Amino acid sequence: MRTSWLTIGFMVFSVLLTGCWDKAELPEYGFVQGAAIDENRVGDTELTTLFYKPGGGGMESHMAAKGGPSSFQVKTTGHSVFEAIRDIPIHLGRKAKWDHMRVILVSESLAKSQGLGSVLDFYSRDHEPRGTILVFITEGEARKYISIKPFIENTMAQQLKRIQETASRFSSKTVKTALINIALQIKSETGFGTVPYLRFHGEDATVDGIAVLKKGKMVDLLTSNEAQRLSMLTNDYESGVIDLPCSKNDSGQHFEDESVEVFNSYTTSEMKIEGETLTVHYITNIEGAVGEMHCSTIKTREQEMAFTRKVEKKVVQEMRELVRHLQQRKVDSLGLGNKVYRQHLKLWKRWKPDWEERFAHVKFEFDVRVVLRNTGTTSGRSIAK
Repeated sequence: MRTSWLTIGFMVFSVLLTGCWDKAELPEYGFVQGAAIDENRVGDTELTTLFYKPGGGGMESHMAAKGGPSSFQVKTTGHSVFEAIRDIPIHLGRKAKWDHMRVILVSESLAKSQGLGSVLDFYSRDHEPRGTILVFITEGEARKYISIKPFIENTMAQQLKRIQETASRFSSKTVKTALINIALQIKSETGFGTVPYLRFHGEDATVDGIAVLKKGKMVDLLTSNEAQRLSMLTNDYESGVIDLPCSKNDSGQHFEDESVEVFNSYTTSEMKIEGETLTVHYITNIEGAVGEMHCSTIKTREQEMAFTRKVEKKVVQEMRELVRHLQQRKVDSLGLGNKVYRQHLKLWKRWKPDWEERFAHVKFEFDVRVVLRNTGTTSGRSIAK
């Protein structure tokens, strides 16, 4: 009797197992790696979709063996992104499959005129694209970047994905922003957000700074150096390099910069509200080691303290320059308004209507503390001396 019940149970369980119920075969799909979105002269959407060409049997494996391309592009145009997407099958003969997509590139002009919220609405709404797709804003036309031949990766989309991930992790000269982050930024109390900015460096693409968004539209651009200090103040800094100029040549230009490699950076902030005045005090603790040494000597405790004070002074100076830039443009990329909302809800309801003007008058204090773990050598001075 027990055996009969087990048999019935297994039969019911096997019926409930998932399978290929929709009967869709792999040859019916084209697997998307990336998309570049531009706007033509008449205002229509120009979509350049990068597809991965798998190495299967027949001609595909023959091309792969001979070093043939592993990807190809399909260009379509429509009054909307969705219409441009629906035109892909009339060129490709397959339906675009979006769940393996790596990156989305949006031109700067489109990000300024329409905003990412409008441009990326389909990818946020459709069930296939994932919220982890990385987003870039490009200098000039987006399609030009997706056409570059990758160095190591199989497709340019995969290379751009790796660039954004590693650049934010090892240099902190940009941020890592995915599709889900865009939606959260737009819906935040202040509406400000940040997206990596992509531009050409010769014939290659490089992430150079951060595009600042307000309700999804690009309103400002931060340099790679400003991006590092922003990451420090928002406590998103992972690792990077701090340059210290030694001296100046006859033309007044710095040369032979010394450098410190940052292993760890941890920042806390304290808000003090007195009447209508907001003061924010940042405390940043940095651990690092000497990367290059040209004009300094570290052999005694006093010399080490002098060197760390030099680093602290340089970081504070750059933080002040960043904050001055943000306040002049009235862009709260630091997320202070969102913090006021979380901690002082009643006050935020009164401050929110004119927050941008209030942000421009916030007072800032900086306290940077540097701990030097080693100098890289036992001599404590330049090896050229």
